[in-house]
Amino acid sequence: MKITKRTLLVCLAGYLSVALLLNTPAAADDKNKDEKKPEPQPAISMAAMATQLALEGQKRKSPTLMLAAVELLGPLKEGAGKVKDVTSKTEGMAAKSDKQALKLNVTDWIDLAKEYAKNDKELSAFLEKKIEELSKRGLIYNQGKDKTSLDVKGTTYKVISSGVIAPNQVLTLSNVIFEGNKPAVIAVIGDGDGDLDLYVYRGNGTDNLIGKDTGPSSIAVISWFQGAEGPITVKVPNVGKVAERYVVLANW
Repeated sequence: MKITKRTLLVCLAGYLSVALLLNTPAAADDKNKDEKKPEPQPAISMAAMATQLALEGQKRKSPTLMLAAVELLGPLKEGAGKVKDVTSKTEGMAAKSDKQALKLNVTDWIDLAKEYAKNDKELSAFLEKKIEELSKRGLIYNQGKDKTSLDVKGTTYKVISSGVIAPNQVLTLSNVIFEGNKPAVIAVIGDGDGDLDLYVYRGNGTDNLIGKDTGPSSIAVISWFQGAEGPITVKVPNVGKVAERYVVLANW
C-alpha cells in the first residue's frame, strides 16, 4: 500500500500528541514539590499510559491515539493469583454528563480507531494494515524465530513439533507461550492414515481446558483469544490403529 505525505502527517501528529501527553508533568503544591514519590511498577505505568491515551483518543476522536493505546496495552501480563470480584459503590448526587465509562479492552479500542477513521479511506487503509501487523503473532517471537515457517493465506504458522506417534501414544508439548491480546491457533496435521485428537490447556498442566478437537480424522484445529501472555499445554493422542507422521503448528 502506498503511504502518501498526508497520511504520514496525520500519523505524525497523532504520535506527537502521544509524546506530549506522556511527558507533561503533573502540577504539585509547593509544600509537596520536594517529596519523593515511589516509582510505579512498569506494568502499572504502561497500563496508566495506555488508559490516558485511550481517554484522550476518545475525547479527540483520534484513531492514531487509540492505536497507540492498543500497542501499549498489548504486551501487558495478568497476574496468576486468584482474587475475589471487586464490589463497586458510588455515593453522592450524580451530575449530568454525556461521558461513558472507558472499557479496558483492546478489541473495543481497535473498533473505536476504525470508527474514528471511517470517513478517511487512506487513513482507514493504513490503520487496517497496522492492526493486521499487531494481530499476526500468536506464538512469542523467541519461541518461533528459529522454527520452520508455513504461510497459509497470509498467516504464518511455525512448526513447533514433528515426528511419528504410535497407536495409544500421547504427544505432550509444554510451555508453549503465546502473546497476550492476540488470536491463537494450534493445529495438528497427520499423514491421513489414522486418527489424531488435539487438546489445548491453559498453563503448564491439564486443569484448565481451552478446547479440544476429537473428530475422526488426522487433522485437528483449536483457535482461541489469548487474553494475557502465558504458556499453554498441548496434548495429541493417537487414537487410531496405525502410526502417524505429524506436524504441530502454531500461528506466529
